Amino acid sequence: MRSVFILIVLTLPLMGIAQLHLAAGDGVLNVDLVRKPVLPFYNDTTDGGAAKIIRIETDSTGELKLFSAIPVAEWLDPEQFFPAYDIFTLRVDTIAGKWMRIFVNNGKGHTMWLMSAQGMTFIPWSIHFAKHTSAVEVVEGIVLTIHAAASDKSALIRRTMPGDCFKVRTVKGDWMQVETAPDCNNNAKQIRSGWIRWKRDNNILVTYSSIA
Repeated sequence: MRSVFILIVLTLPLMGIAQLHLAAGDGVLNVDLVRKPVLPFYNDTTDGGAAKIIRIETDSTGELKLFSAIPVAEWLDPEQFFPAYDIFTLRVDTIAGKWMRIFVNNGKGHTMWLMSAQGMTFIPWSIHFAKHTSAVEVVEGIVLTIHAAASDKSALIRRTMPGDCFKVRTVKGDWMQVETAPDCNNNAKQIRSGWIRWKRDNNILVTYSSIA
């Protein structure tokens, strides 16, 4: 099993700024790169045709690429796209029946609508963090308090420090139960069990390492 560290938006130096402007939404949409589904994006659910369409194709070198009539580099900035690890996810802002409002550009906060179809799997944040990540870190520049329970009123264990890297046990609302991840190198005091806020005011406060 492989893992690759994912910055939720843009690059690490911009993480603290860029992350806080983007709504957490409901979770992520996992796109199956093996099945190569076509992704038709609509400006509105009542529109008669898609405004933009993404096709997943293999180029002459054998590498998976995203293609669109309008070059994807001009409008697409997804949650994750690491074809070498079979990872392609989009952040889901909200769900309305079979429709999902998707962040098609995390950097600019642009959204479009996509209808659920084969080759696409919606994963709520609670399941994504608990089942599909190997570790989380606090967004650079933010300090979180680690509590004994999922409440600000519960006993304070300590505050997060640079180098902290956690494995997620479970998620409860805006809180996640964590322990120090065994495969992370850090000098911070290890946590056997504690709770941190992963979301506040609909903003995600952590970056994560996805399991491929």
